Amino acid sequence: GQFDPAVNEDWPLRVAVEKEHIHIVELLLATGNVNPSVNCNELLNNALQSGNAAIFKLLLNAQSGMPARVYNLMCVKAIANDHAAIVLHLLKTGKMNTAITNMLSYAARGGHTAIIQYCLTYNFPLDFYILRKLMSLAVQYGQTAIVQLLFAFPDASLIIGLQHTFIRAVTQGHAGIVQIFLALERVDPAWNNNEALRTAFEKDQPAIMRI
Repeated sequence: GQFDPAVNEDWPLRVAVEKEHIHIVELLLATGNVNPSVNCNELLNNALQSGNAAIFKLLLNAQSGMPARVYNLMCVKAIANDHAAIVLHLLKTGKMNTAITNMLSYAARGGHTAIIQYCLTYNFPLDFYILRKLMSLAVQYGQTAIVQLLFAFPDASLIIGLQHTFIRAVTQGHAGIVQIFLALERVDPAWNNNEALRTAFEKDQPAIMRI
């Protein structure tokens, strides 16, 4: 008889996803006779966990009526696992009910540099507000690599409130980030009556005072 692609609770599709055979996954989905949501979206979660963006996209596009909160949760999981291509795809769907700023803020706080870099590299629309927010969080949480990455963004130093953010880095005691700011021509270490030096003294941060 004719082969049933949905045999044994979509066993062929489950195996194809597990083995990451993208062309077979594509063929099975094209039949319209398989259930991409089998076992409470087990396959989508597996692709998300493994970071296989191509298979994840195929399975996600085959879904219908999935609530926004599921998109939110998937994005958080993808960020936590540094699956940048999956994060970017989820952001572009427009189907989450939380602000993009919130998701990228989570990435900045946790030091997920690859996520921020991927969004910048692929020209995801990051407006000035988002850039300022990301820089502020990276400074607050001592994420030096993300600070460096954001400064590589065109005109970033013009839009982030350099002096105030510099003082925040001093206040938090992040010496590496303070050095990055001091390397910028637009940062004045003696600004506001030597506020940076006074802050370092008050916070008992000799390492920063010596920079």
